[in-house]
Amino acid sequence: MVVSALSLAACKSSGNSVASASSGGTQTPTTSPSPSPTPTPSPAATYISGYIVGGAQTGVTVTASPGGTAATTGASGAYTLSNLPDGTYTITPSDGSGTVFSPASKTVTVNGAGVAGVNFTAPTPPLTTGDILFPCLYAVCVENLATGTSNVLLQNPSVTAWQPLTIVPMRVGISIAYDGSNLAGPSWVSFLPGMPSPPRVFMNGGNMTPNCSAITDGRSFDTASVSGVGDIAVVTAPCSVPGVGNKTDIFIVQMDGSGHYVRVTSDMDIERSPVFAGINLAKSQVTVLFVDTTTGNIMKQVVDVSSTSTTTLVGAPTVFAKDAADDDRALSVNLDYTKVAFVQKVNGLNHLMVEATAGGPVTDLGLGDNPYWDLGGSNLIEYSYNGKLYAVKPDGTGRVAIPVPGNLSVASGPAWVVFAPPGG
Repeated sequence: MVVSALSLAACKSSGNSVASASSGGTQTPTTSPSPSPTPTPSPAATYISGYIVGGAQTGVTVTASPGGTAATTGASGAYTLSNLPDGTYTITPSDGSGTVFSPASKTVTVNGAGVAGVNFTAPTPPLTTGDILFPCLYAVCVENLATGTSNVLLQNPSVTAWQPLTIVPMRVGISIAYDGSNLAGPSWVSFLPGMPSPPRVFMNGGNMTPNCSAITDGRSFDTASVSGVGDIAVVTAPCSVPGVGNKTDIFIVQMDGSGHYVRVTSDMDIERSPVFAGINLAKSQVTVLFVDTTTGNIMKQVVDVSSTSTTTLVGAPTVFAKDAADDDRALSVNLDYTKVAFVQKVNGLNHLMVEATAGGPVTDLGLGDNPYWDLGGSNLIEYSYNGKLYAVKPDGTGRVAIPVPGNLSVASGPAWVVFAPPGG
């Protein structure tokens, strides 16, 4: 196994210790006439709607001529021109600063019904700082966005057709975890000087339980470091129950190769895209979010990962969000576990959302898939849309384009491009 060091400052590596897992009077009410309820307006049948996609996505005024009906976009880039009489209109976007949209305008005819999907693209400035990691042919590659140069970071020439797929930057230790085809199992490696090489396998590809395999099912997973417990990963594992059928369950596994695991789910639903959404070091507890694709809900579960734990699951799972999309990577949490980016269905389209991990208001960032939150300090959320890569701040500002690497593995696609780990 050949490992090339990342040309950035080293930070402190995490440990790898093993967990053993495990009375007043009553008045007669006066009857008065009840007011008639105010009817809830239904969407106007005659409308034109769509999205502004790109750099100038927020604060764009979209106007229909003749008539002058106008609407201004929010962070999602969505607009709707309602109550339009039948006729032919010219739809024109403007942000007041001379941005040239593509196309500059569209001609749309309304005839007794709404017209959706009238979209415009704004030019998006490129991101020219930092490094991205991605699966290339039989290797993990790194590309510097300032120079556009790409190099092999990690390869295994001794294994025929070794092909990485999922790359997971870890929060500490200039490290990555990864999985792919023709591997002994999911592995991790640190690029800190003096760390052991070659990379270490933390799931052996066999079985964790009689019915569940010790592999990641080719889906995204996440890692964390818990003091006194060590480095852990939360993964999706494929399971087959004789006489019942196939499913996927969520497991937390020790990354020291011991094979120790904590089972998070055991129902018959299909669950994917698990992430760590919080760590309670005092109690050695972690919070896990994952997508239940059977119900369409994002679920939250607290898990005890301490070696003295007698009950691994802390309480019952709760619904964090509904109408979740089943992306390759549908969830991503920021460095300090305070916010989560996720993909949610809105009118049948995938939208990128941001919410505090404790719950609260949701920010709709518009069309997008496969979020990845940079852990290296930029606070950018990378995402894919229509075969291209973008990044945006969690408030919807600072949207930039990321070039899709020319040597990205065809089998992977833009979903698996990520920012380099902190310090890397």
